[in-house]
Amino acid sequence: GDGFDAVELGAVLGGEVREAAELVHRVREMVPVWVHEGHAHLTGGVTDAIERLAGDIITTHLHDNRGTGDDHLLPFDGTIDWLSTLFALVKIGYAGPLIFELPSHGDVTRTLAGAVSARRRIQVILDELTAPFPFEDA
Repeated sequence: GDGFDAVELGAVLGGEVREAAELVHRVREMVPVWVHEGHAHLTGGVTDAIERLAGDIITTHLHDNRGTGDDHLLPFDGTIDWLSTLFALVKIGYAGPLIFELPSHGDVTRTLAGAVSARRRIQVILDELTAPFPFEDA
């Protein structure tokens, strides 16, 4: 492909997102990077991967799992902390696409309905994270 999943690269390097991030920083001009949240969850932490790759991420692959296998569940159907994940993306100033990686198993209608619901939940969280803090006059 035209890029690589830095988290998968971390797994190849022995599960260290830190090592993958160092390599990404050295080749950033040549190779686009995406964060695969489900894989990051399996290798030690989504927020750590996002923060280490800040400035290099061009896209995401949003899906969930239970931390033990690459289940490709819809967001919120596994154990990823989506509030922290989305906060990390906002914190680093990520403004690229949020791409869902839908499961290829199960009922298609239910999967699509679940994706719509997950997208709404994500939007609510993002709206809350980016809302201005209201100050009241004393």
